[in-house]
Amino acid sequence: MKTRRIVSNFIKNKIIFFVFSMMFILGSCDKESNKNQSKTLIGKWSWIQSNGGFGGVTNTPQSTGDVITIEFVNNSVYRQYRNGILSIETTYELKNVEGHSELFIFYGNGHASIITLLDIDKLILTDYMCDGYVNTYRKK
Repeated sequence: MKTRRIVSNFIKNKIIFFVFSMMFILGSCDKESNKNQSKTLIGKWSWIQSNGGFGGVTNTPQSTGDVITIEFVNNSVYRQYRNGILSIETTYELKNVEGHSELFIFYGNGHASIITLLDIDKLILTDYMCDGYVNTYRKK
C-alpha cells in the first residue's frame, strides 16, 4: 500500500513538472516570436494603400496626393509623417490579445492595430475598430 502511494505521488509529480515545463516553453516561444517581430517592425515604412472604411474604398498616394511614412523606433516611439511633416508622435506597445493569434499594436493615443502581415519588406496593419482600414506599407 505504501509503495503504491509512493509510485502514485512520483507519477503525479512527474506530470505536474511536465505541465509546468510545457507552459514555460510555450510562453518563451511566444515572447521570442514577439521579439523577432519587434525587430522586423523597427524602421520606416512607406504607405502603399488603404482598403476599407464604411464605403469599402481604396486609397493610395496617387488617389489622395498624400505621401505617408510611419516609423517604429526601438524605444517604443511611433511617428507618422504626412508629406514629410510629422503629424503624429506617440508611444506604442506590442501585445498578444487573448482569443487572437495576431499581434496587436496599442498606441499611446488610444488607437490599436492588428499586425496582419509582417515580413522583411511588407507590413499590413488592420485598424482595430468597426469599418476600419487595412493599411499596406513597404519598408524604406
